[in-house]
Amino acid sequence: KRMLQLLKRDGVSSLTKHTRTDLKALQGELDVARRRGFATTFEENEIGVMAVAAPIVAARLSGARECVGVVSVAAPTNRMPAADIEACGPLAAEAASRLALMWPLDERVSFPTAKRIV
Repeated sequence: KRMLQLLKRDGVSSLTKHTRTDLKALQGELDVARRRGFATTFEENEIGVMAVAAPIVAARLSGARECVGVVSVAAPTNRMPAADIEACGPLAAEAASRLALMWPLDERVSFPTAKRIV
């Protein structure tokens, strides 16, 4: 739902011949990514680059969940086969899950102010 709102508001432009711009296809990709815990991109943003990425979704004490970052692995297409980068997806998802467990999101969590040493 949020993706469609953003795409309708901002639009989507093709950066390479591989960029997916069809809203229905993008929704399908998002559904697949949600099920397996990571997304893939193969030369959609830049020719010669592919990547996998998994969201870091942390929970507040209230139970609300929030995406606070991402773990990604990128590689040049001439040095790593697509199957190998896709095999990194579950590892990225696992790292994102572990980070989410330790991510402080509540206002009551504070960190000491670092003093700059000149």
